[in-house]
Amino acid sequence: MIPSFKQAVDRLFDRLGLDALYRVNGEDIPVKIIMKSPDQIVDFREAQIHTPTNMMEVRVMDIAKPKAGDEIILDDASYRVQGEPVQDTHHLVWKMEVLK
Repeated sequence: MIPSFKQAVDRLFDRLGLDALYRVNGEDIPVKIIMKSPDQIVDFREAQIHTPTNMMEVRVMDIAKPKAGDEIILDDASYRVQGEPVQDTHHLVWKMEVLK
């Protein structure tokens, strides 16, 4: 890992990250998250369906091993992690799809 990437990620989360709680096994862990809502195109038979998704990113240093079913509390909303989170190329950020 290149230290400048870690510094850039830390600055990004410090400036743009939202304060949230990551709930796992009944324990609330304060984290900074970056919320994204990219549109996704899903093929269904011969049609394509355009649907919004909710993605969150959290630093690996904040959460060691997130998994499907964990919960993230942002403001008064609760989001559940769907599927297996994946790390970025430099193993600094977890990317996960969430459902409200």
